[in-house]
Amino acid sequence: MESTCSRTFNMGDEAILAANLALLKRHPEIRSIVLTPNPKATSLLHRTETFPSFYSLIKSRNRFLKIIQCVLIAGKLLFNAHRIAQGKDPIGLSQEERRFLELFAKADAFLIVGSGIIRSSALFFDGNASGLFPKCLEILLAKKLKKPIFLGAQTIGPFDRSIVGFLSSLFVCFSLKCADFVSVRDYISYSTLRKWGVYCVLLPDDSFQVSKISRKKAIQLLKNEGIDLEAIKREKKFLVGVSFRAWGNLQKRVKIRIFLERLLGSLATSGNFYFLFIPTMGSWKIPQRMTVAEKYFLKKLPRNCCGFVKGPYSWREIKAFWSLMDLALVVSFHSGVFAFSSGVPALGFYEKKYYQMKLGGLFSMMNQRKFLINVNREPLEHALYKVQRILEEKEQFKKKICQRAHYLRKRCCLATRKLLQSLL
Repeated sequence: MESTCSRTFNMGDEAILAANLALLKRHPEIRSIVLTPNPKATSLLHRTETFPSFYSLIKSRNRFLKIIQCVLIAGKLLFNAHRIAQGKDPIGLSQEERRFLELFAKADAFLIVGSGIIRSSALFFDGNASGLFPKCLEILLAKKLKKPIFLGAQTIGPFDRSIVGFLSSLFVCFSLKCADFVSVRDYISYSTLRKWGVYCVLLPDDSFQVSKISRKKAIQLLKNEGIDLEAIKREKKFLVGVSFRAWGNLQKRVKIRIFLERLLGSLATSGNFYFLFIPTMGSWKIPQRMTVAEKYFLKKLPRNCCGFVKGPYSWREIKAFWSLMDLALVVSFHSGVFAFSSGVPALGFYEKKYYQMKLGGLFSMMNQRKFLINVNREPLEHALYKVQRILEEKEQFKKKICQRAHYLRKRCCLATRKLLQSLL
């Protein structure tokens, strides 16, 4: 039997994929094929069979031509999926397109896990991976070929108020109604789909399920980078993890960066804090990007209270680094997941609707919504008060968070479990 996972390419999605593959690999009779823009790397990383995703069929480098090519290839694939469903041979396809469609035709089920790319701001492409249109196309292809379709812990939206946003929301609504099971990971997505008449369930992100390396090994990895957490703890300093995302490009997420810069500067004056900047992207570009961030923040903060994780680590290693912290300051979704699932209290920061959805869903699910901060509205004093409160009641917070995370882990990967029920 075959199940097909479709995915994008970042650390959070790697963790989600790992959690779901672990379930599928328990059943040797299930053959799992992962659709990915980088089959060789994914195969080596996850020790699984891979296949080029729809994104790989788009050859043009010009953005406008890529969109045209995407639409034309989608039309050919849907037309030929209809022919295959009628018992006819496909026509007018390139060899790559034919192989891609044949994979769908041979599969017994189709599974989409991870990512928040079904939104109008990623209409065709999201970085080096598929966007809304290609992802919904895959759902429609699977439906046309009469395959069961399962979506796990998605973020759906936001959709802007333009005509493009309206039309894309209609397309998503139509596509999701073709699925056999849909789960989402935030309340806004849940209420949106229910309003559209799409049945869905609210579930935690599957990366709650992933394991981490040992504490001893994580401490040693950081020591290899010149960050001696044991020595810092002997100085009775609070360890604060700060999530790093796009600060290698200082033109992005300016408001959040400035807010955190002021917050860290205020905390640093006491001399009781050590800030560890932890990346959320597992890429060879991390050392280069972190160096840019290091130069910037060391102009604002004392050198002896800052550390920068520069190695391109795996999700298991990054999760272990978060588990060593007393407090997490997060601007990305999976930094929050890694912290909470390790029992670490967190403050979340956002400035736009997309991260309001994702982080809002996570913090609400953890019963920590009051520790989510809109940097456009809330004053710095509110954040300082919340940091103080968490650290004063650290043990109580850790206990509540551990209990909640334990409950949520039991509800992870439900889409994969549903798929297995349908196949076995």
